[in-house]
Amino acid sequence: SLNRTGTHTLIDLAEGRDVVNAPDSSNIFIVKNGDKTFTGGNKDDVFILSGNKITGILDGGQGDNTIDLTNFAKDINHLEIDVVGNLRKEGKISLFSDDDRLTIKNINKIHARKNKRDTIKCNYHTKFVDGQGGKNSSNPDIITISEDITHPCNTQFVVSPYTIINNDASGNFSYQIVSGKGNAQIK
Repeated sequence: SLNRTGTHTLIDLAEGRDVVNAPDSSNIFIVKNGDKTFTGGNKDDVFILSGNKITGILDGGQGDNTIDLTNFAKDINHLEIDVVGNLRKEGKISLFSDDDRLTIKNINKIHARKNKRDTIKCNYHTKFVDGQGGKNSSNPDIITISEDITHPCNTQFVVSPYTIINNDASGNFSYQIVSGKGNAQIK
């Protein structure tokens, strides 16, 4: 529209099978249960997941792209988020109670779930990680950033109680420590 005043496009579809190739703007995707193929535009995109069963592909496209898992899979105790992926630069989100996987591409900012055990594997493309803290000392968030001697990192971490960060990489790292009951480790 010629009279557009906002800077974001909201894409909020119902549950079910959906395919969206978003416009070249900053997009906000509300991702609900079902088989999804969502591709972002050439600016910063945000994928907000809600529900318990999402499969398919979420591709951020260009820009700094965020995945928000705060309200995703609340009934699942352990979630694995792997943005390192394979040689095709695809990562995945796995539910440990199910073989269904959600493929993620071009995602470099992660907001995980509060008071749940999340395992997050990231690399030099990752710019921001907030695991929001694990359930307890037996079920902490575990965040691993892999070594890549040819690509230094520039990553910001929010470190909540019940979080372990295994950092094998080189580069610039910022750690924001959140106070609360429980311990955290940075190795």
